[in-house]
Amino acid sequence: MVTFLPFKGILPKPECAGQVVTRSFDSYSKEEIKSILNTTDFSFLHVIVPVAEEITRKTLSHEERLKLGKCEFEKLVERGAVSRLAQDAYYIYRQTDKEGRVFTGILGAASVADYDCGLIKKHEETLEYKEVVLKEYLEVIDIHAEPVYLTLPDNPELVQLLQKLSSENPHIRVEMEGKTHEIWIVSDNAEIEKIRSVFQTTPAMYIADGHHRCASSSLFGNERKEKNPGHQGNEAYNGFLAVVIPESGARLYEFSRLVKDLGNHTPESFLQTLSAQFYVEPVETNDSPPKTVHEFGLYVDGKAYRLRLKENPKGESPLDHLDPLIMNRLIFEPLLGIKDLRKDKRVKFIGGKADMSLLCKEVDSGKYKAAFLSYPVPFSQFKQIADAGWVMPPKSTWFEPKFPSALVIYPLFD
Repeated sequence: MVTFLPFKGILPKPECAGQVVTRSFDSYSKEEIKSILNTTDFSFLHVIVPVAEEITRKTLSHEERLKLGKCEFEKLVERGAVSRLAQDAYYIYRQTDKEGRVFTGILGAASVADYDCGLIKKHEETLEYKEVVLKEYLEVIDIHAEPVYLTLPDNPELVQLLQKLSSENPHIRVEMEGKTHEIWIVSDNAEIEKIRSVFQTTPAMYIADGHHRCASSSLFGNERKEKNPGHQGNEAYNGFLAVVIPESGARLYEFSRLVKDLGNHTPESFLQTLSAQFYVEPVETNDSPPKTVHEFGLYVDGKAYRLRLKENPKGESPLDHLDPLIMNRLIFEPLLGIKDLRKDKRVKFIGGKADMSLLCKEVDSGKYKAAFLSYPVPFSQFKQIADAGWVMPPKSTWFEPKFPSALVIYPLFD
């Protein structure tokens, strides 16, 4: 059974939260980062990018930048923008987006040991250099500020607890980019034990997003364990920050693909070659997203098509029936010569529910030659693959919600 524990979190003071909390770093443009660093004293971006001037930043080593980031975090503490709780707690998290969709989960400390032994199940491979870079960040900064996204099978008791414990006014509310983020602190011992008991009966959890953060936490935690002759098992380095959302509350979408060329094909010859494996049906542009598994959407030369497999995939493995893998094997590799999706710069990925107007605009501009769409991987198939210890091709799944940084911070120091 899994371990998911409360901890003494570091949280922004409610009146400072709007300044402190940030989106994921990768979602900012260089211009946005520069503007925030120059105008907002308490933004967590100061920890991530401690030197605003790019020219100066390039003269510093990676370790020097990390140490400056550590100093910036200490400034946030000294200035009272963030503070640490005196007691262990769980943290109910709720996100409401501009469409009115509501996501509710719980923040706590997931277990490095659970990840290492497979009770926290992955579905993607990680890149070693990214693991090392993130481990170095943890070694110097000594905190987790961006949670891993985990899901677990629906549990009525947990759902009821989440609803009950978030019925009053939240401790923190942050409005950002059309989304509302709310936190409720759960520090009552009786409620903590109820939550802990739910996880003690949970056989496994699944990584939705954050594979590299899990892997780097494992490297970091096991390294500190080896260096600590007095290791007890309850040290902070044995855990990492995670948000857990029951699977019915998670949203699993797809990645659309844009390609810069059709290899050696014209649009006409490409469609003709596709017809050997697929039924190629012209459709209205807005009707081109796939309706079910083993259907694919295509926009090329100003026209939209639906591609349906002529024969069902063979093989008993769930991977043999995985649409992103089928697309790679039947279209991208043999017809377009795109064999490594991680490295080939001819491909651009757009995650989330397909935005046909955006995809068509990109192709019609001439920047890209075609857009490809697939049906979202069914949750049951996602779990089958993770349970079997297999991994999907890059960019197979896009989970929502996406979480901000520094809303709740997990300290790695005791």
